[in-house]
Amino acid sequence: MVLSVVLLQCQKSPTGPQSVKNFYPLDIGNFWLYSSAWGEVRVEIIGYDHLSERSLVFVKRKITSSGSTLQNYFPLRGSADTTFSYLQFIGDELREYTNKKCNLDYKIILKSPLQVGTEWHVLAESSCVYGKLGRPLYVDNGWVVAIENIATPAGIFNDCFEIVSVPLASDTRDIYWFASYVGIVKLENVRFAGSRTYTLKEYRVR
Repeated sequence: MVLSVVLLQCQKSPTGPQSVKNFYPLDIGNFWLYSSAWGEVRVEIIGYDHLSERSLVFVKRKITSSGSTLQNYFPLRGSADTTFSYLQFIGDELREYTNKKCNLDYKIILKSPLQVGTEWHVLAESSCVYGKLGRPLYVDNGWVVAIENIATPAGIFNDCFEIVSVPLASDTRDIYWFASYVGIVKLENVRFAGSRTYTLKEYRVR
């Protein structure tokens, strides 16, 4: 009876392969605070939920505030935007879902083996949104491009994996640097209007 309970818990657990799990520690209460010249981003793991097919996922809350860092220099009123997403390890992948009612809409955050040259693609034909296009398009593309040492207000992190993520049919991209047992220590959003870089200011992981 005890063995059955243990097996059931293992099957429902959203945690996954050690080689990937170490680079994005998921536990309720973990948080990461990032800062830039334009504001701050706070990412928190706040609980559990279920996808439409009932698999267990971690709930991620992301709070983006603008103007807070510059208020000492410009009389701007800061604003905040809060979004929620859902994280789950599937096989050798860490996936992020924006809609828990559609487990086909996701992007891949990390994929084993974590090494320079590893790449991944998510097909649009598997997506709830793009599933009826009738042709194979990529919703999301990712690559491990380098290993670097990153200096942040929270400390210096060695041997970070630099990962580039490019969405479907877009010239924009997101770049992340992951440190072992910490998570994302630096991120850069590259858009048409320019880029914004955020570095880790404070964090707590278990």
